[in-house]
Amino acid sequence: MTEQRRAVRAAVVMPKGGVGKTATAAALAWGLREHKKRTLVVDLDPQMADLSLVLGIDKLRVSYTSRELMLHPEREFAPVKLDEYLDLVPADPDPVLTEMRLGKETMVSGPVKLRRALDKVEDRYDFVLCDCRPGGGAVMANTLVACGHIIAPVQLTRFAASCIVELSTILEEVFEGQARPLIRYLPTFWTSDKESEEALAFVEEKCREALYEARIPRAVAIARSMAEAASLFDARFKDSKGPDAYRVFVQEFLARTEAAHV
Repeated sequence: MTEQRRAVRAAVVMPKGGVGKTATAAALAWGLREHKKRTLVVDLDPQMADLSLVLGIDKLRVSYTSRELMLHPEREFAPVKLDEYLDLVPADPDPVLTEMRLGKETMVSGPVKLRRALDKVEDRYDFVLCDCRPGGGAVMANTLVACGHIIAPVQLTRFAASCIVELSTILEEVFEGQARPLIRYLPTFWTSDKESEEALAFVEEKCREALYEARIPRAVAIARSMAEAASLFDARFKDSKGPDAYRVFVQEFLARTEAAHV
């Protein structure tokens, strides 16, 4: 009997917003496409400038979203095909209602709805990438349980410490002594000022081995690529430090996940 193919599942997670989470998810999706990895992107963060819009899709114009994926397993799996290597399940346009219903079901069966949904389709992909909403709750719990790898962007400001502590607390509550996903922190919004340098020193000391070597700078090109729904790795952004930093991250992510799955 042929063994079922298992995709690498990774989630970009941080309880606080504004840390570069969506930019990181988009850059990783674009990077995996460059490496010709078949990737499913699941947008679980329906904010104003969500990942779906960054990838060029208006969630209000599609009929299959992350709500259908998690709460309606009887419906046919119907992601948006962005190109040969990227499929997208867009963000839920009514996240409050979904959070409430998912919360009720999670209390009964545990945070397993997303994991079960991905189990059915992961043989089609090399990677499944989830961009998770901030703030905790049932959606975040389901995301953490569904994914074997967690990418945690940490904005290099004085609030970096509280971000790390808050995520650690959520992980403890969700897993309660059970095996956790492999988590690595990604420093973002790096500049050469004192606050950024001090925050980076703290993150390097606190996270140590659980830290990506890439340092994502504060760069106009990153914001432009998101606003224009254009890949950060397009030629128009080649003179910026942003693409170079995210290329380092993508290479490291691929190396680390490959090592973990050998």
